[in-house]
Amino acid sequence: MTLVEARKLTPQQLAERLLGAAGSAGKYIEAKISGNGGLMIHMPGLNNIDLYRRPASSGFMGLCKVESVHVSFSTSRYDTPGDPPHHVTDFWKSIAFAMRAPTDKRIDSGDWDREERDCARLAPVVGRTDPMFFAVAGDIPVDAYFAMRALAKAKIAAGAANWQPGCRISGPDWGACKDAAATLRGIPIDRIHYVAVSRCVDGAGFCVTAHWMKSFSGNETQEAELTIRTDATKIDPPTDFAVTSVDIVAGTTVDD
Repeated sequence: MTLVEARKLTPQQLAERLLGAAGSAGKYIEAKISGNGGLMIHMPGLNNIDLYRRPASSGFMGLCKVESVHVSFSTSRYDTPGDPPHHVTDFWKSIAFAMRAPTDKRIDSGDWDREERDCARLAPVVGRTDPMFFAVAGDIPVDAYFAMRALAKAKIAAGAANWQPGCRISGPDWGACKDAAATLRGIPIDRIHYVAVSRCVDGAGFCVTAHWMKSFSGNETQEAELTIRTDATKIDPPTDFAVTSVDIVAGTTVDD
């Protein structure tokens, strides 16, 4: 397939051609086609295609998901002329999430249709930054739900008097630790980039690791990683819990 050919096909047609029977049944409504990329070495022609299904409810109140497939293609020599054809070299499935509003409420039978409609309104996904979809280690919806609730509770805790999260600097300082509580309160829930949920190191409770990119310009990214400790003894089924501490590692990464 060439880059020109890919751009002429609808998302569903791309899915059917690239994924066969699985693509035909996939109901993909959006595609992001990347071509002529490369930083140090030019990559002419078709590079990658991302196919997206319509955003849907994850099964948890306020938490939406979008299923996607990433397809990568072979590369040509940097000096290859024109729009060379490429073959598929790899593909993988993933799920991204968006938390519209963290809540303890569970979905009951009367909520399903409304949740599906609200999530569907998040389309189009390609190019959307409000809300930003975030990744979860293992693509597990209940982990995404727990992580976003933990972040919401941490932000509330940061509003209490005489309470400060731990904070340290890694790399060039952008001022996150001058008032760590204010930094935590200022982190938008819908701008978290990646989360992971696991047992805390000492085995007591569950901890959430959340990555936030504050800003990026050129090759510099101001970012923070949060470790949110909770007293939760289980996360599935969801129950109430408290945040017991938060640690922030903040700094600026510079890509060469």
